[in-house]
Amino acid sequence: MRIAWLTLLIAALLFPSLPVWAEENQLNLDAEAAILMDSHTGQVLYEKNSHERMFPASITKIVTATVAIESGKLDEVATVSRQATVVEGTKVYLDVGEQKTIRELLYALLLHSGNDAANVIAEHIAGSQAKFAEQMNAVVEKVTHSKDTHFVNPHGLFDKDHYVTAHDMALLSRYAMQHPLFREIVGTKDYQWDGKKWKTKLVNQNQLLWRYTGTNGMKNGFLDQSLNTLVTSVNRDQTELIAVVLKDHGKEKAYEDTTKLMDYGFAHYEDKQLLTKEQQIQSPSGTMFQTTDHVFATVKKGENATYEVSDQGVLTVKSGNNVQSVPDALKPVPVPSQEISPPSTIPWWIYGVGLFLIVTASFVIRLKVRQDEAV
Repeated sequence: MRIAWLTLLIAALLFPSLPVWAEENQLNLDAEAAILMDSHTGQVLYEKNSHERMFPASITKIVTATVAIESGKLDEVATVSRQATVVEGTKVYLDVGEQKTIRELLYALLLHSGNDAANVIAEHIAGSQAKFAEQMNAVVEKVTHSKDTHFVNPHGLFDKDHYVTAHDMALLSRYAMQHPLFREIVGTKDYQWDGKKWKTKLVNQNQLLWRYTGTNGMKNGFLDQSLNTLVTSVNRDQTELIAVVLKDHGKEKAYEDTTKLMDYGFAHYEDKQLLTKEQQIQSPSGTMFQTTDHVFATVKKGENATYEVSDQGVLTVKSGNNVQSVPDALKPVPVPSQEISPPSTIPWWIYGVGLFLIVTASFVIRLKVRQDEAV
């Protein structure tokens, strides 16, 4: 996890002030708020009202899953409480007393959007939905440092104090995709569910997994107050983009807006990996440094990106007219210490044996001399 977090930190430092490269009305979106973000670097390629507070509906479950995965309790067995089953909206019809692992519940959460599964996860991990929401907000603080996103429940049902921004949601989704299990689940098209009350094949509700090439996640939602919400990740070659659309007037409108965003992004931009994790590079004076993680640059199609390293270990990345310093991307390569062997010491008993042999030899020689004189 530390390395994954460093990747996000480096990317955030790499392109903190690059401009948004599309006009707000250029794509003519139906959504009231939207954003297109490069998953590797955090570069914003398009935004519309991206810092306005909106109601998220079930894309909330992206953060629910993140907290669950980071809890380390994936293989623990959770017991369904009566309170967990009393919830509106989409369910997997968990029965009171039924037992499921957190890992199984995550598939019900992210593929079928089970609100009862969200409740069971929250109660098992934190003891209550309220305590679990505190953990969700701790992730928000760590990832976004924003006061414009706040959660009060694990499922996304309406509450006036439960809101997000498109920008924060993109950052949180980007962070969630750093977890291999999350990435695996949101990219799963169907999953066999063997519940006590309900046995079925859960089918991922994000139709773009079938309809848009390269889609590898994430999550959709709907409420009367939020209308249609959708977060989508698409990976083509080494370029991965994340789109968030909020308050779209219909499910198909959400898909259309996301397609517009992705088409625009892949037509105009690409990621270039400049350095790999733990790659060693040399400064002009010969000092060796090592990267703390992969270093990417988001560039316009047809442009290149280059980098330089100073003697102080500051990495500078150049892309088009943009020049950014990345002071935390490198660390010095440790110089192997030259171990000097201490002077060898002779054990005391060797001196004793040597002295004994000398005395004995001297005695034998003297005795022999006396015998020869007597003769």
